[in-house]
Amino acid sequence: MTARTRVLQLLYAENPGISQIQKEIAASLPETEFEVVTAFLTGTAPVNQDSTRKYLYFNFPKKETRGLGLKVLIHLYQFLKKEHFDVIITHRFKPLHFIFKLNKIIKTPHCIAVIHSFSEFQRSYRRFVLRLYADSRWHFVGVSTPISNHMRNISNGIISKQVITINNAINCTEIIQNILSQKQSRLELKLPENAFVFGTIGRLTRSKGQYDLLQAFHQIHLEIPNSILLIIGGGQDEDKLRNYVDAHKLQDHVVLTGTIPDAYRYEKAFDVFILPSHAEAFGISLLEAMAAKIPIIASDVGGIPAVLGKYGKLVPPQNIDSLASAMKEYALLDNNEYLAISNALHDRLLKHFDTTLFHKKYKALICYPDSPFQEL
Repeated sequence: MTARTRVLQLLYAENPGISQIQKEIAASLPETEFEVVTAFLTGTAPVNQDSTRKYLYFNFPKKETRGLGLKVLIHLYQFLKKEHFDVIITHRFKPLHFIFKLNKIIKTPHCIAVIHSFSEFQRSYRRFVLRLYADSRWHFVGVSTPISNHMRNISNGIISKQVITINNAINCTEIIQNILSQKQSRLELKLPENAFVFGTIGRLTRSKGQYDLLQAFHQIHLEIPNSILLIIGGGQDEDKLRNYVDAHKLQDHVVLTGTIPDAYRYEKAFDVFILPSHAEAFGISLLEAMAAKIPIIASDVGGIPAVLGKYGKLVPPQNIDSLASAMKEYALLDNNEYLAISNALHDRLLKHFDTTLFHKKYKALICYPDSPFQEL
């Protein structure tokens, strides 16, 4: 019997977005052929841990992962020496930093760094580490084409041939089946059936731009009959948003729900989805809106244009007047225009961003790392 290929995925901590990508990578690898271990440098196992896969929590104190991280390096060295992995996949810079150093000794034959954001190599020291430690054993996977291009640029071409793109993806069949109807979504969220609803989903932080969206909506809501702004998510800016709503007496027009599990199920409550981010490497929430067949307005930054193609309405980031103008324009779409945009986005999702293609590409990369790789 042929031994299974042993794969380690190393993450810094539990993170909803990155953890979902890690799970999809694991799903690319059949258990009959691969043994996948997912390890986290910090934190402990959640109560609802998936029992079908092997998880490991080192539970290092965060302070021990900073700087040289000697204790972490020693512990990881002993772990890797014992386990003999065939493939190591890292997510985010800190796990990559440790494996960069250790693999000069351990010499795992194939390592993959998944690059999730532009900020991972923003610091000059991190770029120095990349140029110093990247060797022929490594591939670098950008979650979008702009991320991949960014990696080629900051490495001065040193790793250009080792950089590929595998777009983030969603299980379209599962997501579409789970999305509630507009009527049911609005009933559960206590929204009027006849309202025109602008909506967004995400962590409430400055970089996600919900405060810009709120100001844009304030400019135009009186011009759009029965308009409502629905913001789903929680985070550090929640009080700031609520204070703005109260100060401008928008309580009847703005709904902040806080965090809702599996919020994508309520996408059809929106007439238009808006992603007003200041920076965005990809934007999984865009795919969920595309699954729900909703027109999209989004910031012209990062990986967003590569996701939407020519079918989304792009506006300059942090430009409240441009965002307000786009919102008025989309509120006036006739039925044929609305359906044409919605269906085009949905078709683009199925063609480019379904997990079927994602799984195929990751398995090919892991099984045949030296073969030419066809980018999306």
